[in-house]
Order: sequence, then C-alpha cells, then structure tokens
Amino acid sequence: MNHVIAFIIKITSNFIFLFFILGFLYNITVVNVLTITITLSILSYIIGDLMILPRTSNAVATVTDFGIAMAVIWILSVSLTTGNYNNLFTMSLISSAGIAFFESFFHKYFVIYVVYGDEDNELQDTFLQYHTETAEEFYPSELISDDNKDIEKQKSNE
Repeated sequence: MNHVIAFIIKITSNFIFLFFILGFLYNITVVNVLTITITLSILSYIIGDLMILPRTSNAVATVTDFGIAMAVIWILSVSLTTGNYNNLFTMSLISSAGIAFFESFFHKYFVIYVVYGDEDNELQDTFLQYHTETAEEFYPSELISDDNKDIEKQKSNE
C-alpha cells in the first residue's frame, strides 16, 4: 500500500508541475502532458526510486531522476509535438530541473515511509549508530615493574 500512495504522490506532483510548465508556458496539450507524465513517473519510480535510491544516496538518485526526466521529456516532446527543437530542449531542461528539485524532497518521504515502512523505532536504530570501542591496555599499569614505570612516565611526558 505504501508503494501505491508514493506513486500517486509522484504522478500527481509531476502532472501538476509539467502541466504548469509544458501546458501554460509552452502550449502543449493536456493529452501530451499526461503521456509524458505517465511515462516519466513509471520510469523514474522504477529506476530512480526502487533501484537506485535504496542502494545510494538522495543526491545520486536526484541526479538520476534529472537525467531520466530530461531524456523522457525531450524525446516525447519532440515526437509528440511539432515546432522549434531548440525551444523544446530549453523546455525539457527547465522541466527536468523542477522535477529534480521536487524529487529531492520526495526521496526523503520515500525512504522513511516506503523503504523502512514507517517504523520509527527501526528508522532510529538504523541511522547514526556511532559506537566507541573500549579495551584494556596491552600492559596494564599494575603489571609494570617499578623500573618500567619510570620509562612509562618519561614516554608520557614527551
């Protein structure tokens, strides 16, 4: 169920953002924006969120999502529309940057609620576990003879 909710959040936010950029600023039809959104959401969810994010960091997954978004938006906008191809590249670049910005926040949600399943105890136990290892000295001070204590004091003073 967590995957369904996460995918709905992803596809909804991608559609809203892409409809604003592609629909209002570049006059691409709603059907084309919906096609781009569905393709982009499926690919970036499978590749970026399910495969790369659990194995790497948020930054690596965000850069990957930027690349996927750039490629999908540019290729589909070239094939679905007719017009100035330089303008389509700029449009793809702007849209990809916005998608990547959103994805950096979505990845935090995804790690907490999907990867770890909203188990606060497990999440707290897995992050930032810094332990200090303690051990006894190789030659405890009570075992060192009186002659060697003077040498040890000289070493510690230096």
